[in-house]
Amino acid sequence: MAQERALFWHFPCYTGQGTPASAMRRGRWKLVQSFDGEPAGLFDLTRDPSERTDLAGERPEVAEALLAELEAWQRSTGAALPGGPNPAFDPSASRGRGRGPDKGKGGSRERRGAGRGAQRRQDR
Repeated sequence: MAQERALFWHFPCYTGQGTPASAMRRGRWKLVQSFDGEPAGLFDLTRDPSERTDLAGERPEVAEALLAELEAWQRSTGAALPGGPNPAFDPSASRGRGRGPDKGKGGSRERRGAGRGAQRRQDR
């Protein structure tokens, strides 16, 4: 029987859906490598499709093998990895997420240009 193909995900930055991480799936197993200092999590998607039970402690041989495969994939693809603290990070800055102060799609019209219909609005 042929080995199942591995699938890889890589999100090395904050996307609004969690912390920076890489993940891979091979067959029933999914490994999630978080870049925030947490140990990698291992999930049996056949029995736990919601990924609620981390089995890395119970199945360290599976977790270690998948982590080695994930790290080899990262090296082979030149995946960007977080390199440490951001020297420009300002903890007093707003922690809100979005595209700008107005949180609208693409930011405010003043910042991104007038857009369609702007001339008609200005003539009114």
